[in-house]
Amino acid sequence: MIFSDPFYENLWALKAIFISFEMMASLPVNFHKSNICRVNIDIPFLRVAKDFLHCNLVVLPLKFLGLPIGRNPRRCNHWEPMVESRGGNESSNGQG
Repeated sequence: MIFSDPFYENLWALKAIFISFEMMASLPVNFHKSNICRVNIDIPFLRVAKDFLHCNLVVLPLKFLGLPIGRNPRRCNHWEPMVESRGGNESSNGQG
């Protein structure tokens, strides 16, 4: 995850960093599999960034490593998808 101020110069720097990584590590950066998310950024800049970096637009809440980002972790419904994906529920506590 990379956070940046919404300036066009930052887009150029970010792309240069990614291309440098590709050259040094001999590993491709899959821009088409990468995502950009709006957090206090105006929509026109976001569209320019999406087109310039050749990535996808996503909205909050999004998932990072299978965990929801952008939701309140203090709420019970925040954890429901993770509990369900593990196959557990409140009634199956091993007693019964």
